[in-house]
Amino acid sequence: MGKLQIYYLLSIILLFVLCIENMKLCSCGMYSNSSHLLKLGCKPAERKALLDFKSSVTFLDKLVSSSWEGEDCCSWSRVKCNPTTGHIVELRLNGGNYSYLFEARKMESSLVYLLELNHLEYLDVSANNFNSAHDYFVNDFNLSKIPKFMGSMKQLRRSRQPRWRRRA
Repeated sequence: MGKLQIYYLLSIILLFVLCIENMKLCSCGMYSNSSHLLKLGCKPAERKALLDFKSSVTFLDKLVSSSWEGEDCCSWSRVKCNPTTGHIVELRLNGGNYSYLFEARKMESSLVYLLELNHLEYLDVSANNFNSAHDYFVNDFNLSKIPKFMGSMKQLRRSRQPRWRRRA
């Protein structure tokens, strides 16, 4: 093969690589500039379920009042949606400093609203001081600390042990 043919072949390869890189840049720019058009937002039924849940829980307002407003519940604090489908897949309702987030007597009736979240994979209700409400659980839940209907939430996965517990 002559020098001219090698230069010609290298030029074609270089042109091909530049075209590929240019296509990557164009497509990235196209999608990033119009990402607001592609954003699905949350499903209306799931948004309603969260708002019904919020209104039924006594102290939830302190945790989410400034965030749980507007049409897109995927942008609310403690809520994570699947970016492809717009379904709520994660809900973090851990108590933290609000160990009184749930009133034990209203726990089951409040959590029932979450049954509408058919795609929910992760639900964190830790640090809500459920153990101090043992008498309520004995009377209301037939000695069960977890309401039976929670078993019907088929998409929920077993959560991993928190990092702080793994160090021991």
